[in-house]
Amino acid sequence: MHPAWQIDDIRYSIFECLDPCDLARLARTAGFFFNVATDELWKTVGSMSPFLCCLPPDARRRPLQVGDIQRLNLYTSKTQSVRLESKEIARVIPLPPRFQPNKKQQQQQPDEDTTKTWEELWEEITKLSPRSDFLPNLRRVRFNSAVEELLTPLIGISGANLTHIYIKYIHQRRPESIVRNFLDQLQDTSKLKYLFVRDGEPDLVPSRLIQQSPLEHLRLDPRIHAARHEDFQFKEYPLRFEILQKETLEHLTIGLNRLWYSDAFRALDGRYLPALKTLWLNLTTFTTEALYGWTSNDIERSPAVFLSRLDNPELSLLNIKFPLDTYGNMFLDVVSAANTGCRLDNLVELALAGGGWFNNCGECGKRPPPRILPTDLRAAMNMLLPLPRLRILRLSVAPNFLDVLDLEMYRSIADGLPGLEKLCLGHREFVASSEVEGTSFYERVPLHDLAAFCSMLPKLVEVSVGAVDGLTLEERPCEEWACPGVTSLSVAHWAGNHARGVS
Repeated sequence: MHPAWQIDDIRYSIFECLDPCDLARLARTAGFFFNVATDELWKTVGSMSPFLCCLPPDARRRPLQVGDIQRLNLYTSKTQSVRLESKEIARVIPLPPRFQPNKKQQQQQPDEDTTKTWEELWEEITKLSPRSDFLPNLRRVRFNSAVEELLTPLIGISGANLTHIYIKYIHQRRPESIVRNFLDQLQDTSKLKYLFVRDGEPDLVPSRLIQQSPLEHLRLDPRIHAARHEDFQFKEYPLRFEILQKETLEHLTIGLNRLWYSDAFRALDGRYLPALKTLWLNLTTFTTEALYGWTSNDIERSPAVFLSRLDNPELSLLNIKFPLDTYGNMFLDVVSAANTGCRLDNLVELALAGGGWFNNCGECGKRPPPRILPTDLRAAMNMLLPLPRLRILRLSVAPNFLDVLDLEMYRSIADGLPGLEKLCLGHREFVASSEVEGTSFYERVPLHDLAAFCSMLPKLVEVSVGAVDGLTLEERPCEEWACPGVTSLSVAHWAGNHARGVS
């Protein structure tokens, strides 16, 4: 064997040029190539079919023996990543074809079906060998837009080398949650640093998993349930108390709702999350009625309390998503608490976003005007400035951030953003389309105002804006407001009669 094959960099460079079929042929040429080629071939598994190929062809029709699964354990010991992910949004990854029930199987009586189901097959395999023999070197699990049963083979694995778990868009849920069983039966989570569960209610992610793992990145998105568009709502749960006890946590994505402030939080002594670097806080889980909990009558329910109790972490990213029904005083209270509870001198990305649903006419589709005013948004920015290291700024919580041409005000804001490279203004919800009343624009940013502000940002490269006032297109431009550094300008809508035909 040529000595060059012993050099990892050379070997990996060659493997990058080979497809799976080539690696399989290479594995059959020599004993040395068998090991190195199958290590690469089985490193990432993108479906459950390779596992089935390791079993005898008649595995579903007869009892298995220990020898029947030795080949399965051999190859899966090389697997470092299981990635079951659909590349198409509308497509769901199903069970392997042989395990998908057809109409003939559904009409059969239970005693007439002599083949094992997906769960029965893996239950039998589990009884033949310790689960630590299956996928012992697994490091990453990515499960995105697939049926829940596909996770069955992973229930009870060791997980001793597992560092990342990503579970999103679970389909065909079982009454006894397979996701919950998988997370609950992980034997060893001593290396788990990344956990993302799309449906993050308390009974899905066991407390033990959060408490015992050295988590650095935790993302628990709230579960959504709705029969119809106007019935849209989030399930509501108290804030997970064990999350606040994670001193290792650096990246947190979480949603708060009207029940977040529990007795456990009230009894909490001291501050929390000192190591936090990025915070994505979703407040759209507050319903319109629950927003009144932000007022002085029930101030404890305000998200400002959560932010004010942070242990002064130094953030590089802050993203707060507000309900579109939020009023200006509520918005400013939350921004003020974030400014007080966190250090923002090294903030690189800031997003003050709007989203969620609201009470509206389901037939006409008319949206109510936003309640946060441009003056509120500018007051929030002045509260946070200066942000010397900020490169990305997204402001979509209120329309018309630049509704008045005030150069002195623009300069005071721009001076606090010397490193800004990307600016995003506006939100698609500020364009209200109605079958009865037509289209109305709650946002109409004048082009001159946009140009004047952008010209004061020396490092600005990319700009995107919601609705631009098309009536200003024919006005004489001001050469002083030219932005030679901007290479990309994206306009979502042109508002005004004169905007017709503009490209």
